[in-house]
Amino acid sequence: IHLSDLIMNAELTRDQALTELEKPLYSAEDLQRDSDYVRKKLGFSLEEFEQYLTAAPKPHSDYASDAALAQHLLGWHRKLRYRTT
Repeated sequence: IHLSDLIMNAELTRDQALTELEKPLYSAEDLQRDSDYVRKKLGFSLEEFEQYLTAAPKPHSDYASDAALAQHLLGWHRKLRYRTT
């Protein structure tokens, strides 16, 4: 979004932005350092961390929550709030 803003403000051309996007976001050293830090904080071994990063995504609905109850209560709230008597 930042590059788009710069283009819209005529501070950067589209071609300059595309060139900027081709650059790596991280240096190899920074990526390794940050990866090691996160892995350590999570308590993962290198193998566990790689498995986690390559695992298929899971939808949030796979985890228990009170979302269904909240939706039910919200429905009742709307009915009671907007009823005409």
